[in-house]
Amino acid sequence: MKKPDIIPSYNEMKQVNGGDKYTPSDYLYFAYRHFEAGTDIENCMIELFFPSFIIIDQMVLVKTVGGDYNYQQRKLDGLSQKDAQYWANMFIVSEQFNLLDKKNCLSLARRIAKCWEIAACDAFSDIKVKTSVFCDEDDISITLRNC
Repeated sequence: MKKPDIIPSYNEMKQVNGGDKYTPSDYLYFAYRHFEAGTDIENCMIELFFPSFIIIDQMVLVKTVGGDYNYQQRKLDGLSQKDAQYWANMFIVSEQFNLLDKKNCLSLARRIAKCWEIAACDAFSDIKVKTSVFCDEDDISITLRNC
């Protein structure tokens, strides 16, 4: 089978393959099987939704968003530990997923935020964290901070 140059959209694949019977897992299977980046995309998406964390100065940091380096840079800029954590953990969802319309991007941001809270609670039973989703005219972003 010749591999396609670009991946068709989920809706295109759904129309061609039986409508509502075609599921997101079918689409992921297709993408994984037909594109060399399948494993990389899969691993990155897992890390985005269920990230690794580190703790510095009693602050929980999302390792894949900025982690130690971003946090330390913010502190060098004169920010408090809480403010440095806030900005180091900032993930601008609308920048990464700029092909989504605002409604779908906001929905995705909320889902990622919920996953981050669950993953952090699983990782650290003694530290409480909270995520926040922000939506303004230009960007949709999330961050995680200690309570």
